[in-house]
Amino acid sequence: MTCKYCGGELSPEDIRCPHCNRKNTFAAVHRASMKHYQSAYGATKEQVQRKTGAFRMRTLWILAAALVCAGFILWMLWGAFRDDRQQAFANAGNRKNYDAIVTQIQEYLADGDYSGLTQYSKEKELLDDKGVFKTYYPILYAARFYANVEKDIQTDSERYSEKGEGSMDYVEILCVDLDSFYDATYLKYYEDIAGAVNEENAAALETMKADMSTLLQDQLGISTEITANFDELTGAKREQILREELGQEDEEAGE
Repeated sequence: MTCKYCGGELSPEDIRCPHCNRKNTFAAVHRASMKHYQSAYGATKEQVQRKTGAFRMRTLWILAAALVCAGFILWMLWGAFRDDRQQAFANAGNRKNYDAIVTQIQEYLADGDYSGLTQYSKEKELLDDKGVFKTYYPILYAARFYANVEKDIQTDSERYSEKGEGSMDYVEILCVDLDSFYDATYLKYYEDIAGAVNEENAAALETMKADMSTLLQDQLGISTEITANFDELTGAKREQILREELGQEDEEAGE
């Protein structure tokens, strides 16, 4: 810029002209403007830095929350498919030892050891209507409830005598498992399972029902005539007969 008095060159920062030594009136205005600008610039810079810091912090929190959510979802998915993975591993092992396992199943059936078969089925994870041994599913499923009935009979009925209001007594528990057993021996129930409905399974289930009749006769003293058609009765009728045979009907009437 030039001095308005002498026309000499001077800087906006010069308070006086270096040529004529006259006061540079523009310098005061320039300095005030610069001070205001620097103040505004500093405030703006601080505000930008503060907002940037807050934005970064929010971003970090969002990322942290997203990672936690993703980890939780992965954990849930891992747990949700855990049984499927275990079943897949079990099926792989069962496929490899198929012949040996079939032989073991046949031995349990030949011995009438349905509790042993149930335990073996649990250990090998054979009870799978889509697995390697799905054709044996009706037998394994019925054996499970046979084992429950056998356990009920072997359990001292006094365990159920001290029951609270609404609790099931010994005969009720026994009848529930009997109902489940006879339902499980209905072969047509398994028509949706490929290969499950066959003559071998039908014969095995009939043998199992005959063994159940023998069990009820030997352990509970139920007559052959009564147990002969037990599978054809309703659950309520079976319970009535069992209460009569076990002498519980008179006890309940007395109460």
